[in-house]
Amino acid sequence: MASSNRISENDESEETLTNQISEEFSRIQKLHDDAVLKFKRSVPFILEYALKAKPKIYEEVSNKFSNANVRALVLLTKLLTVTLSKNTTSPEEREHIKNFKTSIESIPSSALFQVVPEGTDVENHVSEETHPVLSEQLAPIFPYLLWSTRDFRSGMIYLKIDKLCFLIERVENEDSILRAFDIFIKAHHVFMLKYHPYLRTTLFDYFESLYGIKTPLNSVARFVTALRNMN
Repeated sequence: MASSNRISENDESEETLTNQISEEFSRIQKLHDDAVLKFKRSVPFILEYALKAKPKIYEEVSNKFSNANVRALVLLTKLLTVTLSKNTTSPEEREHIKNFKTSIESIPSSALFQVVPEGTDVENHVSEETHPVLSEQLAPIFPYLLWSTRDFRSGMIYLKIDKLCFLIERVENEDSILRAFDIFIKAHHVFMLKYHPYLRTTLFDYFESLYGIKTPLNSVARFVTALRNMN
């Protein structure tokens, strides 16, 4: 794969990368559904549920993001119950979450996407979940999305894997963040990456159920049922 500099200078390269990831994912998961479309249909219900269940968090998220799709995505990290048991996470993963608890539990969670001002050197950006002393020696443990923006309504979204950086989406409309997240999940399957443990049994499980590639965990299934039963 090309470096992010080459990709960012060439729209065709960016499109080629995302197309290759999508095509390979379709080869691996031949009968997958359109998760972006299914998620968009759920957005109004997620927002309504969040307003009733966690009004203060809903207000905080709404004050930060005007895009309904982004708000719903961020709110899901607060609505779904995180499980960090021995069956779902390793001791190293639990230690990682403990060490970077502030960033991981922030809005937005660093496990969902990280934000930097427009003009930041994204190629050399160090994840918020990287030890400050060891950042030069160690690559981030988990891949992440990096959004370079001046206003949360525009900018570029990059996929960071180890110390590699790839431009995967130009934020031009309300669906851009969902398309980036779609590629993010598909890249995990294509490159056999590990999901971030904080969202593994919540947001990622929810989206894999939208793709139709797995049965959701009980906690996620209960949340989906709650959305369906809303008046």
